[in-house]
Amino acid sequence: MTDPTLTWNTLRAHAHYRYRGCAPDPDAPGMAAGDPDLSIDAWSAFTGDGSEPQLERIARDSSPDRPVVFEVLGAFVRTHSPNKPGCGMLEETKPKVDVQAALTVIGRRVEGQGVAEPIDLSSTCLGVVSLLHANLTSAYLFGSDLFASDLTGANLSGADLPGAELTDVILARANLTAANLLLANLTTARLPRADLTGANLTAANLTDASLLAANLTHADLTHANLTDANLTDADVTDANLTDIYYDDRTVWPVDFVPPKSRPNK
Repeated sequence: MTDPTLTWNTLRAHAHYRYRGCAPDPDAPGMAAGDPDLSIDAWSAFTGDGSEPQLERIARDSSPDRPVVFEVLGAFVRTHSPNKPGCGMLEETKPKVDVQAALTVIGRRVEGQGVAEPIDLSSTCLGVVSLLHANLTSAYLFGSDLFASDLTGANLSGADLPGAELTDVILARANLTAANLLLANLTTARLPRADLTGANLTAANLTDASLLAANLTHADLTHANLTDANLTDADVTDANLTDIYYDDRTVWPVDFVPPKSRPNK
């Protein structure tokens, strides 16, 4: 993984970056050198005239700069929204506008614009963020808090989320194929029609989770907690259900006979 400080310094020194007016003013670090009225975070939100965020424009226009741009955006999110216990539930630690904007740009990656570069969002506080249909393929999100975030239709295939806090998260129709959700907390998460083919859900907490019509083919749920979970119409073909825990409120697909529950959670 590229060193974030080196990456940031490389981008700041880049002529294209400086030309766009993003370089900080030495006398006013929060403002752009070329325009005292322009924040260096001007890329972080759309303007009223519909223009693009500046870093996104660089990523689109300059192929060699794309990996650098997305590494900088990831470093920005990690620096400005670090995780701490219970952060997703605290009003004052919800992502700021510029963090949400950086995530939005990351989520709009398309083929040839940094998708091949895994985005590092590990150990971040991303509670209640909106990432609808975001492209987070192979993203690093281990130890992150995404409490009550909306990832409807997001692509998280191959994403790394061990130990992630995903309570109340919305993952309806999300692509989680081959995602690593080891020890993730998915309590009351909503995953209707989510694709979890080959996902690692070992020891995950799925208490009261909605898995309505979800695809769990070849998923590994070893030692998972399925208390009160709803798996109506879910596809559990060849899923590994070894040593799972469930209760009499757990809803299984019609005619499916689950293995015996382990004696305790």
